[in-house]
Amino acid sequence: MPNPTPNSTPDPVLEIVARLLIPESGVRFVLDVLVTASQMKFKATGHSEPLDVELICSAFDAYAREYFNDPQEAIELLEEWEIFTSDQLGEVVEAIAGMGKMKLIPGQTPESLGASFEGRFSVREMFESQ
Repeated sequence: MPNPTPNSTPDPVLEIVARLLIPESGVRFVLDVLVTASQMKFKATGHSEPLDVELICSAFDAYAREYFNDPQEAIELLEEWEIFTSDQLGEVVEAIAGMGKMKLIPGQTPESLGASFEGRFSVREMFESQ
């Protein structure tokens, strides 16, 4: 078994997977949502950060509708990936912010950002309301 090189950097995605015990696909989906949110913010303001919870939730909705072939696929896969509610989305965003991988609004902590996702949506409700 090869030894890791002393200068190798741990993969932040795998660190989040290990910490939250969720599938890697779910973490990668949330990272794509954050890229979408940054693009949406840049298009609207000329700045890509910091992101707020409303924008991240809007980006989640937009990206899910674009990424999946139909609502049933979205519901099934997001449930399998354990990113089925805004609370679960918030847990991953909190972990990403806690690793210093995203800029926060002044005065905000990773924990307060994560908590602000509580009770905002479920994927099933999001797709049934279209």
